[in-house]
Amino acid sequence: RSFLHCVGTNATSSIDDIDYSVIDECDLVFVTGSFLMDRFDGDETVEFLKKCKEMGKTTFLDVCFDAKGRWGDLLNPALPYIDFFMPSIDEAREIAKCDGTPDEIADVFRANGAKNVVIKLGSQGSYLRLEEEEKGTVYPCVKGITAIDTTGAGDSFCSGFLAAYARDLAPSDCMRVGNATGALCVTMKGATTGIRTFDETMKFMEEHK
Repeated sequence: RSFLHCVGTNATSSIDDIDYSVIDECDLVFVTGSFLMDRFDGDETVEFLKKCKEMGKTTFLDVCFDAKGRWGDLLNPALPYIDFFMPSIDEAREIAKCDGTPDEIADVFRANGAKNVVIKLGSQGSYLRLEEEEKGTVYPCVKGITAIDTTGAGDSFCSGFLAAYARDLAPSDCMRVGNATGALCVTMKGATTGIRTFDETMKFMEEHK
C-alpha cells in the first residue's frame, strides 16, 4: 500500500496552539498522527501528555508510519504518560525494535512506561494488554464481511474504542467495538464512508457475533 499526503498544518502545529480550557472539559485526550507532526512530535508531545496526566485525564496515542525511521527514539519518552498506546503491528515492531509476538512487543512498551497496550493486527484482529496483566488477549476480527477498501481501518478502530470507552464500557468490550468499527470501515470505499452511529455499530456486532 502507498499513501500520498500533504502534511499541511501538521508541520507547524505546536503545543502553543492548544487551548487547555478545552482539555479541562474533557475526560479523554487522544493524540494521533505522531511522526507526522514536525514541531509537536518529541519533546512537545511529552510535555503535553504529562500536563494532561497532571490534569487527571485518560490519555491515548496512535502513530503514523515514520518514513524518517526515528520510531522509539522519538516516542519512548512519551510512553510513561500514555494510558492506552495504540499502534498497528507494523508500527509496533518498528518502535519496539522487536519482531516477536504481541506479548513480547508489549513487554518492551511496558518496560518503557506505557500502561495499557493496544496493537492493531489487521486481518488477525486486535490485541490488548492491560496494566495488571502478564499476558494480553487477541480479539478476532469480525467474520463474514467483504473488504472493499482498508483505508482508515486503523483510525476507525481507535474511534470505536474511544467511543465505547467514553460510554464506560470495559476495555474488552471497547476492543470488540473497535474491531466492529474497523470492519464497517473496510466494507466501503473511503476512510469514513462505512462508519455508522454507535447504536448501529452495536447492532452490527449483534448480527456478526
